Amino acid sequence: MIGVGFAAGLEQANNSYPGYGQGAAGYSKRFAAKFVDGRSSDFLTHAVFPSLFHQDPRYYYQGSGSFKSRFIHAVGSAFVTRSDSGRTMPNYSFLLGDMCSGALSNLYYPPANRGVSLVFNRAAVGLAGRVGGNLIREFLSKRLTTNVPRDVRP
Repeated sequence: MIGVGFAAGLEQANNSYPGYGQGAAGYSKRFAAKFVDGRSSDFLTHAVFPSLFHQDPRYYYQGSGSFKSRFIHAVGSAFVTRSDSGRTMPNYSFLLGDMCSGALSNLYYPPANRGVSLVFNRAAVGLAGRVGGNLIREFLSKRLTTNVPRDVRP
């Protein structure tokens, strides 16, 4: 909720999506849109499409190796995932989930901002967020929690 509020505040300050207006009403509309964007993306990328494509949406912590190999693993995990059988395959779940979430955004964004560009913008933001989240999981999670094993071997 804090991240959604912060993002909505930035959009308010920049007057992104001016069709929402300003003031409390404009902020509320931006907040609701950011919240629904996130939840629809989560639902589609972690439940619906993984079930359809038999993919595992989780991030697998590498934890050892060089910085470069861990970096490549974290970034690559946004594009490649494991199937239910353990094989590596393209991450259709995240890519299509983010695209469909962006398409849903056309229902509640201001009319002037709707269209194909909104779909690809939302998908790009989702993909960038996934890459950033993977990098945080790979390089900071061990420092932020006691639940990550000390000696992880891939």
